[in-house]
Amino acid sequence: MYYKVIKSPSFYNLTITDTSRFASDYKPEDFQSSQAIYKAVGHCFCGLVTNITAGTHELRYKTIIEGTGGIAEGKGWDQETDVTYKLNVSK
Repeated sequence: MYYKVIKSPSFYNLTITDTSRFASDYKPEDFQSSQAIYKAVGHCFCGLVTNITAGTHELRYKTIIEGTGGIAEGKGWDQETDVTYKLNVSK
């Protein structure tokens, strides 16, 4: 397997509007009257699975983000993600 971590070298402005598409606790109407601008940093793990055999496979991807100063009282910006991809490879 080949992978690469891609991340932004510094913070940037992330603008959220009512037409933004992302999974969160917010609804599009939350931003209809005005946009929101957040300081953000990008961090992406990109993987390429090589030499995979035919058949059914699973790829589990877990991340843990620990932060401070967030809106969730006592938790900061902590986030945990656990995703399993199910692959069916044919010849």
